[in-house]
Amino acid sequence: MQKNNKENYIVLIGIILIGIVFLITFIRPGKKEKNIINSPTETPTDYSIIYPKELSEKIKQKENIQILDLRSNADFEIEHIANSINIPNDDLQKKGDILDSKKEIIIIAYPESKKNISDSVKLLERNGFSNISVLYNGIEGWTENLFSTISTGDPSSISDQSKVIYISPTEFQVALNNNAPLFILDVRDSSLFNTESIHNSINIPLSELEAREEEIPKFKEIIVYGQDAIESFQAGSKLFDLGILTAKTLDGGFDVWKEFVSNKTTEEKTNPSE
Repeated sequence: MQKNNKENYIVLIGIILIGIVFLITFIRPGKKEKNIINSPTETPTDYSIIYPKELSEKIKQKENIQILDLRSNADFEIEHIANSINIPNDDLQKKGDILDSKKEIIIIAYPESKKNISDSVKLLERNGFSNISVLYNGIEGWTENLFSTISTGDPSSISDQSKVIYISPTEFQVALNNNAPLFILDVRDSSLFNTESIHNSINIPLSELEAREEEIPKFKEIIVYGQDAIESFQAGSKLFDLGILTAKTLDGGFDVWKEFVSNKTTEEKTNPSE
């Protein structure tokens, strides 16, 4: 009798242990799964997402896309993807007609502003745009994947300073005298260029550099200048961001060049060669 009671006791303990294992195996994972589902990173959206690597591939393949940056003008100027169009979110209703409805629209926005993104997508859809995606995690997601961006060019930034290689007016004059095969790029406004410019220079205004990138030779030495030191620096920085690494920036820009030429002319008149 005692033997049977002992066996029953062992069976009971076995059943209890099986029950504990069951609870550990099925109940605890269920709680974990619930936490994952409710995680903010998994919040579903009512618009399509495109990931940085996918967008990078579309750009490389030159697919029929248009990148729309909905961030502020200030943030766009600091950093943006090449050839993107900046229309701040609040201006989309008024300025959206500059977009091409035949192209796939890729939106860059502040990732935390999901409602604004959703409203912008719906606005575009109401205006005939059917192929729209939003870049995952915005510009931050793009740069985290080490994809290149375009910046305005800040002379006080060590990073931007490292992008610019200068050529002095004297060095430039020597190159001209030696008929060096240079591509001289004037990034000033067209009206200034038409008034006066360096001989044989080509005018592509600074604001058009991204869109007209293909007009600039990649494997020829480039001398770039703006009206002053700041505009010249910004041009040199932007060319670097565009992957054009053969450019040198004329130190001081067109203003300093004019002064250099004027002084040289005066000197030659004062001290004519024998």
